[in-house]
Amino acid sequence: MKIWQRVFIMSLLVVALSVPLGGLYIINNQLSAQIDREIRDSSVFHEQCYTELNNKINSVCNVEVDGLQCIKVMPSYKSFETIIQNLIEEKTSSYSGLKVALDDEFVRTNGRYRNVIENNEEMYENGQTKYEILESANEYFLIMCTEQIVWGRNIKVSTSMDVSRVFEEYVNQTVRLRNMTVFIGLFAGFVLLFIIRLTLKPVKQLQNYVHEIADGNYEQIVDVKGSPEIEDLANDVNIMAESIKENVERLAEVAESRRMFIGNMAHEMKTPLTGILGFADILQINPNLTPEQVNEYSGYIYREALRLKGMSGKLLELVSVQDDIVITQEVSLDEVAKEIIETENMVLQKEDINLVSELCEARVNADPDLLKSVFYNLLDNARKVTEKGGSIEFKMQREGDRVVVKVRDYGIGIRQEEIKKILEPFYMVDKSRSRKSGGAGLGLALCNKIVTLHHGTLEIESVVGEGTTMIVTLPLAGEDDN
Repeated sequence: MKIWQRVFIMSLLVVALSVPLGGLYIINNQLSAQIDREIRDSSVFHEQCYTELNNKINSVCNVEVDGLQCIKVMPSYKSFETIIQNLIEEKTSSYSGLKVALDDEFVRTNGRYRNVIENNEEMYENGQTKYEILESANEYFLIMCTEQIVWGRNIKVSTSMDVSRVFEEYVNQTVRLRNMTVFIGLFAGFVLLFIIRLTLKPVKQLQNYVHEIADGNYEQIVDVKGSPEIEDLANDVNIMAESIKENVERLAEVAESRRMFIGNMAHEMKTPLTGILGFADILQINPNLTPEQVNEYSGYIYREALRLKGMSGKLLELVSVQDDIVITQEVSLDEVAKEIIETENMVLQKEDINLVSELCEARVNADPDLLKSVFYNLLDNARKVTEKGGSIEFKMQREGDRVVVKVRDYGIGIRQEEIKKILEPFYMVDKSRSRKSGGAGLGLALCNKIVTLHHGTLEIESVVGEGTTMIVTLPLAGEDDN
């Protein structure tokens, strides 16, 4: 069941229950108030009849002697009858009914009395007035009864008042309440349905927007007007869509990067393997090769095998640092640099390349073997683009809480549009030169990953025809706790 349906049903139930319950409460209170009023009116008439009857009896009992004194004389049964008859005749025009019984033998009414309490002696109790509402033939009467012993005579006075109109009005009000409940329920249903659908319209719009986002339309901007809660939700949906878009683009870039990585890796490994297999096959099937040919073919196999070995080593090293976990220790960066410079100088001197170095004391938190790999690759890349008789610069300097290492060559340089790409695995600016020198385009990608894991940066400055500067920036020990 949808939310608007639940809200509609619950609201309609509240209206359907509150209207009749509230109406019944009011009607019952009105009924009680009208009955109380009828009881007061009937009580006044009843007391009036009973008091007049006593006064008339007492007046008959008082006899004046010689105008001097009054004596009480017990009236005869006939006198009681006469007094009662006179009282009833006086009340003949009254709206209420009157009934008087004398010693349970004589009964006289004023013609308006409804005898609905026959054989109901519980209504009579000496000296007390009781009342009760009784029904007879769908009519309701308020009966009041009083029993009194006067001069040895048992007198029962009963009055009746027709209160059928009160109950008839009560029934009419309940019928009107029932009809009104049906009308209000229908009216409230239409109004609630309109209000709920109008209120939830922005939610429906949001739902449509979310469906579009689920279908891949991340450019859709949600613009829904409504309550502050709805507008906040719309803003959250926009933020979510933007976040999803960024994640999808990032994943697409990662997928494309991995695809290119695998493709390039397969291509780079296929080339030397093809050559190795080809020349090995020639050596195997052709026994008539000259010693010069054998040396040439075996030299090619040796060089390509070395390139495969270097490539596989760098691949393993690159994969090993993909987990973003590096165990560091405080090391002297200048000592690490000296060791790399001494090792690389032996190779550079054979190629008549001069290495100029300027070092400074600096301690960093790092994995020394990974740092050696960084500097070795940077110097090796500089060597590959430097002609005989050229020079390479390796300089260190402290800048605030960082140490900056610059490796500069004076080679062919790199175009600006290729600077960002050369940090990707297998990307090579000059593929023919790189393959000739045994490169596979993995060194700078490895360097960038290692430097990033050490919370540093690798930047490239290059001018075509003038050379390239690789800039490594690392935080000094104690300056970066991350």
